[in-house]
Amino acid sequence: VSTQSTWGYQMISDLEKKLVAIGLADGVIKSAQKNKSLMERLKKVMELAKIESCPKPKGALLYKIASKVPAGFDHRLDLLVSYVVADKINTDLQLEAALAYIKTIGAVSYTHLRAHETEADLVCRLLLEKKKLQRLFNHQTFKIISFYQL
Repeated sequence: VSTQSTWGYQMISDLEKKLVAIGLADGVIKSAQKNKSLMERLKKVMELAKIESCPKPKGALLYKIASKVPAGFDHRLDLLVSYVVADKINTDLQLEAALAYIKTIGAVSYTHLRAHETEADLVCRLLLEKKKLQRLFNHQTFKIISFYQL
């Protein structure tokens, strides 16, 4: 974590302290500090999460939300963050499925999304997406194995 020296004292921002508290490595934080828009997005994600610390895997998911949600989809951050904080999304695969789903439904307002999206719908869609990804992986693996058996 980069620090600024003021009269010989080390100053670390509140955001940097929170990023350390959620388990992000110093290298990840230093890299993020070079990207102003990513730091702003991380700040917004941490404000939405309303947590001071968490286990490292949950912190990694929050970081991925900040770094992978496309521009123009900021109104979806609240939904994703709330699902991660509530342990409804707790793996990379679930987060990737949620991101894919959000990208496919387009940029509609957060209110519109909440009006039509229930927890059961999102969980169901995430599970379907997971199965779809697993089938695709298994199919590709079968093709590779079949190729090598020839």
